[in-house]
Amino acid sequence: MPVWRKCSYLVVFLIILGVLLFTACSFTQTTHQTYIYHGPAGFDDTIGSLKQIPIQWSSTTDPTTTTNAPDTVILNAELVGPFTSIDDFLRGVRQSNASNGVFVGKSVVASAKPITTDSWTNKLFTSLVDVPPHLKPGYYDLYHTVLVKSPDGKVKMTRADLPLKINLPKDFPNP
Repeated sequence: MPVWRKCSYLVVFLIILGVLLFTACSFTQTTHQTYIYHGPAGFDDTIGSLKQIPIQWSSTTDPTTTTNAPDTVILNAELVGPFTSIDDFLRGVRQSNASNGVFVGKSVVASAKPITTDSWTNKLFTSLVDVPPHLKPGYYDLYHTVLVKSPDGKVKMTRADLPLKINLPKDFPNP
């Protein structure tokens, strides 16, 4: 058998071997545990002397995934108000739900620095909402959201509203 024929068989064999190895490697998938974040589990709903409102974001397991990249997760908290009563607060939340999170006639009076993490991270985070020293007494909405952005551009947001009664003493410390 001529040498060139032996070489051509070797080249064909090497090409087939390379294709098989490439195919075997491309089907290997890594499974990742994913996590979803939730806002505060509970705290005192009457604020009278705190300079900051701490919000702990805890994670719980979500389904596993074989995607190549995690979702981006943004944790956000704002203090909106004041509301004159619980009924006024509930009306404001309903209006806000109907208008994509816009509170009609109410202002964001304080907010925490957003926390950015991802859906593969299992960690406890804490946001701190600074309480302005001259807030009017009344009810405020501790409005917190979890925004999830997938690598393919899909966005999902969950929100929660917690009523807080704020009545700061006249001698509340100024920064």
